[in-house]
Amino acid sequence: MFRYAEETGAMPPEGIHEEYSIEPKGGLDFINRQFSLQKAVARMQMFQGNPFINQGELVKSVIEQDDPSLVRRLFQDPQAGMGDQAEDQAMEIATMLATGFPVQIKPTDDHKIHIQVLFQFNQAAQQRQQPVDPASVQVLMAHLQQHLQALEQVDPNTSRAIQKQLRDAAEQQAKQQQQIMQAQPQPQVI
Repeated sequence: MFRYAEETGAMPPEGIHEEYSIEPKGGLDFINRQFSLQKAVARMQMFQGNPFINQGELVKSVIEQDDPSLVRRLFQDPQAGMGDQAEDQAMEIATMLATGFPVQIKPTDDHKIHIQVLFQFNQAAQQRQQPVDPASVQVLMAHLQQHLQALEQVDPNTSRAIQKQLRDAAEQQAKQQQQIMQAQPQPQVI
């Protein structure tokens, strides 16, 4: 005999084998599905944001109580999504450098992560002292502006802070170039 949620049934003998992992839970909580869902929601409210509790598993536990089949369809680990977003932007950069054509942003883009990857690309190119051709710089800057405009709609404060960082970095770079030009010896006219 087995009981799952509100169903009771008999397991046929040929269905019992080592490939199943049966875990008895005990208690009467699983008799009333609504009560179980209320407990899960209360648990989530109590532990939400607690650094000692795995937040992803906490969310999954609530979804499982509502409808276990929804976990696969609804749950997405935000950490995994960040990696995907960074990879997407890296591919977009490669495409823009290779073709010289702009890549349109998508509504599903995490604009902060895409902007961060664009910054990292720029820093890496500067550290390698590997200049990017002006046409590619123009395409990359247009792409960056698209992300900044989209971020402005969602999170204006972050967008403005990033724009300030861009202005400061451009000023710093201009000063460095000016210092390099001044440090170079001037040719003597005889």
